[in-house]
Amino acid sequence: MEHTSEKIIFETENGPEEYYPLDQTRLNGRDYLLAAVSEDPDAEVVIFRDDSAPGDPEALYVPVEDEVEQDAVLHIFEEILADEDGDTDDGTEGDGIGGSADPDSREERS
Repeated sequence: MEHTSEKIIFETENGPEEYYPLDQTRLNGRDYLLAAVSEDPDAEVVIFRDDSAPGDPEALYVPVEDEVEQDAVLHIFEEILADEDGDTDDGTEGDGIGGSADPDSREERS
């Protein structure tokens, strides 16, 4: 996975934590963010869900802990990242266009 040098900082109960956003998507009306814990290409990734109410000026990202939800969202991120790399399930080269976010979704906020 390609990491960006951009980092986001989440305020948590344990103090600020840094993450490196990789991609975002929307599923069933919810926004999700895939982020790495460091810039290392092999770094652990975390899936966050935006739990803010519609119209809130800031996102409220929380880690996804439910395994079923996590698996569903991870599958989507894997498809997006494969498309961005030019890989497709049928072995043909993709166009590199990722469908990472619904055009009506809110911008990434931290």
